[in-house]
Amino acid sequence: MEAKNQNQELTRAVLTFSVIVIAISWYIWVRKKQVHWNSKLPPGPPGLPIVGNIPFIDPELHKYFAKLTNQYGPICKLKLGSKLLIVLGSPELAAVVMKEFDVTFANRDPTVAAKIIGYGGSDLVFANYGPHLKNVRALCVREILSKSALDAFSTLRQQEVRKTLRSLYAKVNTPVNIREEMFLIMLNVMMNMMWGGTFNDEDKIRIGLEFRKVAEEVLDILGRTNISDFLPVLAKFDLQGVERRMKELVSWLDPFFESMIDKRMKMDHELKLNGDQDGKERKVKDFLQVFQQLPEQGESKVPFTFTNLKALFM
Repeated sequence: MEAKNQNQELTRAVLTFSVIVIAISWYIWVRKKQVHWNSKLPPGPPGLPIVGNIPFIDPELHKYFAKLTNQYGPICKLKLGSKLLIVLGSPELAAVVMKEFDVTFANRDPTVAAKIIGYGGSDLVFANYGPHLKNVRALCVREILSKSALDAFSTLRQQEVRKTLRSLYAKVNTPVNIREEMFLIMLNVMMNMMWGGTFNDEDKIRIGLEFRKVAEEVLDILGRTNISDFLPVLAKFDLQGVERRMKELVSWLDPFFESMIDKRMKMDHELKLNGDQDGKERKVKDFLQVFQQLPEQGESKVPFTFTNLKALFM
Protein backbone atom coordinates (compact mmCIF):
# COMPACT_ATOMS: atom_id res chain seq x y z
CA MET A 1 0.00 0.00 0.00
CA GLU A 2 2.89 2.33 0.90
CA ALA A 3 4.62 1.56 -2.40
CA LYS A 4 1.41 2.41 -4.28
CA ASN A 5 1.08 5.75 -2.46
CA GLN A 6 4.73 6.53 -3.15
CA ASN A 7 4.21 5.79 -6.87
CA GLN A 8 1.16 8.10 -6.97
CA GLU A 9 3.06 10.90 -5.24
CA LEU A 10 5.99 10.44 -7.62
CA THR A 11 3.61 10.57 -10.60
CA ARG A 12 2.03 13.78 -9.29
CA ALA A 13 5.45 15.34 -8.72
CA VAL A 14 6.62 14.41 -12.23
CA LEU A 15 3.41 15.79 -13.79
CA THR A 16 3.62 19.01 -11.77
CA PHE A 17 7.27 19.46 -12.69
CA SER A 18 6.49 18.78 -16.38
CA VAL A 19 3.67 21.35 -16.39
CA ILE A 20 5.93 23.94 -14.76
CA VAL A 21 8.73 23.27 -17.27
CA ILE A 22 6.30 23.48 -20.23
CA ALA A 23 4.79 26.74 -18.89
CA ILE A 24 8.21 28.32 -18.36
CA SER A 25 9.40 27.16 -21.80
CA TRP A 26 6.27 28.56 -23.45
CA TYR A 27 6.69 31.90 -21.64
CA ILE A 28 10.36 32.14 -22.67
CA TRP A 29 9.44 31.29 -26.29
CA VAL A 30 6.67 33.90 -26.36
CA ARG A 31 8.94 36.53 -24.81
CA LYS A 32 11.67 35.83 -27.37
CA LYS A 33 9.16 36.18 -30.21
CA GLN A 34 7.88 39.44 -28.74
CA VAL A 35 11.41 40.81 -28.35
CA HIS A 36 12.24 39.74 -31.91
CA TRP A 37 8.99 41.29 -33.21
CA ASN A 38 9.40 44.48 -31.19
CA SER A 39 12.97 44.89 -32.41
CA LYS A 40 11.55 45.39 -35.93
CA LEU A 41 9.04 48.02 -34.82
CA PRO A 42 9.70 51.76 -34.61
CA PRO A 43 10.12 53.35 -31.16
CA GLY A 44 7.15 54.52 -29.14
CA PRO A 45 5.92 55.40 -25.66
CA PRO A 46 5.81 52.61 -23.06
CA GLY A 47 2.32 51.46 -22.13
CA LEU A 48 0.56 49.58 -19.38
CA PRO A 49 -0.21 45.85 -19.57
CA ILE A 50 -3.46 45.00 -21.39
CA VAL A 51 -4.63 48.60 -21.98
CA GLY A 52 -1.39 49.89 -23.53
CA ASN A 53 -1.34 53.66 -24.07
CA ILE A 54 -5.12 54.21 -23.82
CA PRO A 55 -4.99 56.00 -20.42
CA PHE A 56 -2.39 58.49 -21.67
CA ILE A 57 -4.00 59.59 -24.94
CA ASP A 58 -4.83 63.27 -25.30
CA PRO A 59 -8.37 63.91 -26.66
CA GLU A 60 -6.77 66.33 -29.16
CA LEU A 61 -5.17 63.57 -31.21
CA HIS A 62 -3.37 65.81 -33.70
CA LYS A 63 -1.46 67.49 -30.88
CA TYR A 64 -0.75 64.15 -29.20
CA PHE A 65 0.60 62.62 -32.41
CA ALA A 66 2.72 65.71 -33.10
CA LYS A 67 4.20 65.39 -29.61
CA LEU A 68 4.98 61.71 -30.21
CA THR A 69 6.73 62.33 -33.52
CA ASN A 70 8.77 65.16 -31.98
CA GLN A 71 9.90 62.81 -29.22
CA TYR A 72 10.33 59.48 -31.06
CA GLY A 73 10.91 60.52 -34.65
CA PRO A 74 8.80 60.75 -37.83
CA ILE A 75 7.57 57.16 -37.47
CA CYS A 76 6.56 55.67 -34.11
CA LYS A 77 4.32 52.99 -32.65
CA LEU A 78 1.39 53.23 -30.27
CA LYS A 79 -0.39 50.38 -28.47
CA LEU A 80 -4.11 50.82 -27.82
CA GLY A 81 -5.27 47.71 -26.01
CA SER A 82 -4.58 44.84 -28.40
CA LYS A 83 -4.28 47.16 -31.40
CA LEU A 84 -0.87 48.24 -32.68
CA LEU A 85 -0.86 51.62 -34.45
CA ILE A 86 1.93 53.16 -36.49
CA VAL A 87 2.00 56.97 -36.54
CA LEU A 88 3.54 58.74 -39.54
CA GLY A 89 4.67 62.28 -38.82
CA SER A 90 5.89 63.51 -42.19
CA PRO A 91 4.30 63.99 -45.63
CA GLU A 92 7.17 62.07 -47.25
CA LEU A 93 6.50 58.92 -45.21
CA ALA A 94 2.76 59.22 -45.79
CA ALA A 95 3.38 59.46 -49.55
CA VAL A 96 5.54 56.32 -49.48
CA VAL A 97 2.87 54.34 -47.60
CA MET A 98 -0.08 55.59 -49.66
CA LYS A 99 1.55 55.43 -53.09
CA GLU A 100 4.28 52.77 -53.10
CA PHE A 101 2.70 50.38 -50.58
CA ASP A 102 -0.96 51.25 -51.08
CA VAL A 103 -2.01 47.63 -51.72
CA THR A 104 -0.16 46.40 -48.61
CA PHE A 105 -2.04 48.86 -46.42
CA ALA A 106 -5.32 48.79 -48.38
CA ASN A 107 -7.30 46.64 -45.93
CA ARG A 108 -9.29 48.28 -43.16
CA ASP A 109 -9.71 47.38 -39.50
CA PRO A 110 -13.45 47.92 -39.03
CA THR A 111 -14.87 48.75 -35.62
CA VAL A 112 -17.70 46.75 -34.03
CA ALA A 113 -20.21 49.38 -35.21
CA ALA A 114 -18.74 49.50 -38.73
CA LYS A 115 -19.00 45.73 -39.14
CA ILE A 116 -22.71 45.87 -38.30
CA ILE A 117 -23.64 48.84 -40.48
CA GLY A 118 -21.46 47.55 -43.34
CA TYR A 119 -22.96 44.04 -43.25
CA GLY A 120 -19.67 42.44 -42.21
CA GLY A 121 -17.46 44.53 -44.50
CA SER A 122 -19.55 44.28 -47.68
CA ASP A 123 -19.54 48.05 -48.21
CA LEU A 124 -17.01 50.25 -50.03
CA VAL A 125 -15.43 51.82 -46.95
CA PHE A 126 -14.46 48.79 -44.85
CA ALA A 127 -14.35 46.00 -47.44
CA ASN A 128 -11.04 44.16 -47.73
CA TYR A 129 -8.97 44.77 -50.83
CA GLY A 130 -9.72 42.18 -53.49
CA PRO A 131 -11.51 41.51 -56.80
CA HIS A 132 -14.95 42.34 -55.39
CA LEU A 133 -13.88 45.72 -54.02
CA LYS A 134 -11.98 46.64 -57.19
CA ASN A 135 -14.87 45.73 -59.49
CA VAL A 136 -17.55 47.48 -57.44
CA ARG A 137 -15.39 50.57 -56.99
CA ALA A 138 -14.74 50.71 -60.74
CA LEU A 139 -18.48 50.43 -61.43
CA CYS A 140 -19.28 53.19 -58.94
CA VAL A 141 -16.72 55.50 -60.51
CA ARG A 142 -17.86 54.72 -64.04
CA GLU A 143 -21.63 54.79 -63.53
CA ILE A 144 -22.17 57.19 -60.61
CA LEU A 145 -19.12 59.36 -59.97
CA SER A 146 -17.80 59.91 -63.49
CA LYS A 147 -17.91 63.39 -65.04
CA SER A 148 -20.71 62.39 -67.42
CA ALA A 149 -22.81 60.95 -64.57
CA LEU A 150 -22.27 64.00 -62.37
CA ASP A 151 -23.10 66.30 -65.29
CA ALA A 152 -26.31 64.33 -65.87
CA PHE A 153 -27.34 65.01 -62.26
CA SER A 154 -26.49 68.72 -62.45
CA THR A 155 -30.14 69.60 -63.19
CA LEU A 156 -31.19 67.69 -60.10
CA ARG A 157 -28.71 69.61 -57.94
CA GLN A 158 -29.95 72.91 -59.35
CA GLN A 159 -33.56 71.95 -58.61
CA GLU A 160 -32.73 71.09 -54.99
CA VAL A 161 -30.89 74.40 -54.50
CA ARG A 162 -33.83 76.34 -55.98
CA LYS A 163 -36.28 74.45 -53.73
CA THR A 164 -34.21 75.35 -50.69
CA LEU A 165 -33.97 79.00 -51.71
CA ARG A 166 -37.75 79.18 -52.16
CA SER A 167 -38.21 77.54 -48.77
CA LEU A 168 -35.82 80.01 -47.12
CA TYR A 169 -37.52 82.94 -48.84
CA ALA A 170 -40.87 81.78 -47.43
CA LYS A 171 -39.35 81.86 -43.93
CA VAL A 172 -38.31 85.51 -43.99
CA ASN A 173 -38.15 87.08 -40.50
CA THR A 174 -38.16 83.66 -38.82
CA PRO A 175 -35.18 81.75 -37.33
CA VAL A 176 -33.63 79.23 -39.74
CA ASN A 177 -31.23 76.38 -38.99
CA ILE A 178 -28.77 76.69 -41.89
CA ARG A 179 -26.95 73.51 -40.92
CA GLU A 180 -30.20 71.56 -41.13
CA GLU A 181 -31.10 73.09 -44.50
CA MET A 182 -27.67 72.27 -45.96
CA PHE A 183 -27.91 68.72 -44.64
CA LEU A 184 -31.32 68.30 -46.30
CA ILE A 185 -29.96 69.54 -49.65
CA MET A 186 -27.10 67.03 -49.55
CA LEU A 187 -29.39 64.24 -48.36
CA ASN A 188 -31.98 64.90 -51.09
CA VAL A 189 -29.30 64.96 -53.80
CA MET A 190 -27.74 61.73 -52.54
CA MET A 191 -31.11 60.01 -52.23
CA ASN A 192 -32.02 61.00 -55.78
CA MET A 193 -28.67 59.72 -57.05
CA MET A 194 -29.12 56.44 -55.17
CA TRP A 195 -32.80 55.62 -55.75
CA GLY A 196 -34.45 58.81 -57.04
CA GLY A 197 -36.76 57.14 -59.54
CA THR A 198 -38.33 54.81 -56.98
CA PHE A 199 -40.41 57.27 -54.92
CA ASN A 200 -42.69 60.21 -55.62
CA ASP A 201 -42.08 63.65 -54.09
CA GLU A 202 -44.31 63.09 -51.03
CA ASP A 203 -42.61 59.80 -50.20
CA LYS A 204 -39.18 61.40 -50.66
CA ILE A 205 -39.97 64.07 -48.05
CA ARG A 206 -41.31 61.55 -45.54
CA ILE A 207 -38.50 59.06 -46.06
CA GLY A 208 -35.91 61.83 -46.08
CA LEU A 209 -36.96 63.01 -42.61
CA GLU A 210 -36.86 59.48 -41.17
CA PHE A 211 -33.64 58.58 -42.96
CA ARG A 212 -31.97 61.77 -41.77
CA LYS A 213 -32.60 60.95 -38.10
CA VAL A 214 -31.22 57.44 -38.50
CA ALA A 215 -28.22 58.63 -40.56
CA GLU A 216 -27.28 61.21 -37.94
CA GLU A 217 -27.36 58.62 -35.17
CA VAL A 218 -25.36 56.13 -37.26
CA LEU A 219 -22.65 58.74 -37.83
CA ASP A 220 -22.68 59.60 -34.13
CA ILE A 221 -22.20 55.95 -33.11
CA LEU A 222 -19.46 55.39 -35.71
CA GLY A 223 -17.57 58.35 -34.25
CA ARG A 224 -17.76 57.15 -30.64
CA THR A 225 -14.79 55.59 -28.85
CA ASN A 226 -15.76 52.00 -28.07
CA ILE A 227 -13.53 50.10 -25.64
CA SER A 228 -14.54 46.81 -27.33
CA ASP A 229 -12.67 47.91 -30.47
CA PHE A 230 -9.38 47.97 -28.55
CA LEU A 231 -10.04 45.05 -26.19
CA PRO A 232 -11.96 42.46 -28.28
CA VAL A 233 -12.24 40.19 -25.23
CA LEU A 234 -14.83 42.66 -23.90
CA ALA A 235 -16.83 42.80 -27.15
CA LYS A 236 -19.30 40.10 -26.07
CA PHE A 237 -20.28 42.19 -23.05
CA ASP A 238 -21.02 45.33 -25.15
CA LEU A 239 -20.30 47.54 -22.13
CA GLN A 240 -21.24 50.81 -23.88
CA GLY A 241 -24.27 49.46 -25.75
CA VAL A 242 -22.78 50.37 -29.15
CA GLU A 243 -23.44 46.99 -30.76
CA ARG A 244 -26.99 46.79 -29.44
CA ARG A 245 -27.95 50.27 -30.64
CA MET A 246 -26.34 49.84 -34.06
CA LYS A 247 -28.24 46.58 -34.57
CA GLU A 248 -31.47 48.42 -33.71
CA LEU A 249 -30.73 51.05 -36.38
CA VAL A 250 -29.89 48.38 -38.95
CA SER A 251 -33.17 46.63 -38.10
CA TRP A 252 -34.91 49.85 -39.29
CA LEU A 253 -32.72 50.33 -42.36
CA ASP A 254 -32.76 46.70 -43.51
CA PRO A 255 -36.49 46.36 -44.28
CA PHE A 256 -36.48 49.88 -45.73
CA PHE A 257 -33.74 48.98 -48.24
CA GLU A 258 -35.38 45.64 -49.04
CA SER A 259 -38.76 47.24 -49.74
CA MET A 260 -37.07 49.88 -51.89
CA ILE A 261 -35.23 47.24 -53.95
CA ASP A 262 -38.41 45.17 -54.34
CA LYS A 263 -40.38 48.25 -55.43
CA ARG A 264 -37.78 49.16 -58.05
CA MET A 265 -37.69 45.60 -59.39
CA LYS A 266 -41.48 45.64 -59.77
CA MET A 267 -41.34 49.02 -61.52
CA ASP A 268 -38.68 47.79 -63.95
CA HIS A 269 -40.67 44.61 -64.59
CA GLU A 270 -43.83 46.62 -65.36
CA LEU A 271 -41.89 48.89 -67.72
CA LYS A 272 -40.61 45.86 -69.63
CA LEU A 273 -44.09 44.38 -69.92
CA ASN A 274 -46.06 47.54 -70.73
CA GLY A 275 -43.41 49.82 -72.21
CA ASP A 276 -42.72 53.38 -71.06
CA GLN A 277 -46.25 54.65 -71.75
CA ASP A 278 -46.32 57.03 -68.79
CA GLY A 279 -42.76 58.27 -69.17
CA LYS A 280 -41.70 56.64 -65.93
CA GLU A 281 -38.33 55.50 -67.19
CA ARG A 282 -35.63 57.96 -66.23
CA LYS A 283 -33.03 59.05 -68.74
CA VAL A 284 -30.47 59.30 -65.95
CA LYS A 285 -29.83 56.02 -64.17
CA ASP A 286 -29.65 56.10 -60.41
CA PHE A 287 -27.43 53.91 -58.23
CA LEU A 288 -30.08 51.25 -57.65
CA GLN A 289 -30.97 50.95 -61.32
CA VAL A 290 -27.32 50.56 -62.36
CA PHE A 291 -26.63 47.69 -60.00
CA GLN A 292 -29.91 45.92 -60.67
CA GLN A 293 -29.11 45.86 -64.38
CA LEU A 294 -25.66 44.31 -63.93
CA PRO A 295 -26.78 40.71 -64.65
CA GLU A 296 -28.55 41.86 -67.84
CA GLN A 297 -25.39 43.66 -68.98
CA GLY A 298 -23.25 40.56 -68.53
CA GLU A 299 -21.29 41.90 -65.55
CA SER A 300 -21.00 38.35 -64.20
CA LYS A 301 -17.53 38.93 -62.73
CA VAL A 302 -19.21 40.94 -59.96
CA PRO A 303 -21.06 38.49 -57.67
CA PHE A 304 -23.64 40.98 -56.47
CA THR A 305 -26.24 40.10 -53.85
CA PHE A 306 -28.95 42.02 -51.98
CA THR A 307 -26.58 42.20 -49.00
CA ASN A 308 -23.87 43.84 -51.13
CA LEU A 309 -26.42 46.31 -52.48
CA LYS A 310 -27.74 47.23 -49.03
CA ALA A 311 -24.20 47.64 -47.72
CA LEU A 312 -23.38 50.07 -50.53
CA PHE A 313 -26.39 52.21 -49.65
CA MET A 314 -24.94 52.61 -46.17
